[in-house]
Amino acid sequence: IGGDILKKELWCFNLKEMIMTRCETSIKNIQGMLKWKTHDDYSDAFLNCIFLKGKVAGKNTRILFDSGSRRNFLPKHFGVSPTKTIELERGDIAQALVREKTNVCEDIKLKIGKNNFKLNFIISEEKYPTINTEFLWGKSFVLDYKKKCIYIL
Repeated sequence: IGGDILKKELWCFNLKEMIMTRCETSIKNIQGMLKWKTHDDYSDAFLNCIFLKGKVAGKNTRILFDSGSRRNFLPKHFGVSPTKTIELERGDIAQALVREKTNVCEDIKLKIGKNNFKLNFIISEEKYPTINTEFLWGKSFVLDYKKKCIYIL
């Protein structure tokens, strides 16, 4: 689901139960809040993107939050050595499905605000780290595009 749909209303996600619901009342039981920035804040950002500020592997950086990504990506220039190699299937509308080996960095520290996580990342050529919703597993959360924040419930 893209930002064009998500930004029209408040949506609550529960990944463990695989439930997405529209928030029709005020948000209750907020445990944390992560503020984000968008293309309005960064000239090199694409439309409807979500950038969080934080630390990955001890380095201050902006972090692309991609709710549709299957994996987390860590730029090669961060200098983190991979801990293992795995085989993945890759492909999209423009490229045929292939199996290829890729390097993984396990248990990399991620800090966003006061929140600490450990995630596995695939080494990439991207400029910024990319994280998916995995760090919110086991929690419900709400995306609020008007206030540019993620509420952790």
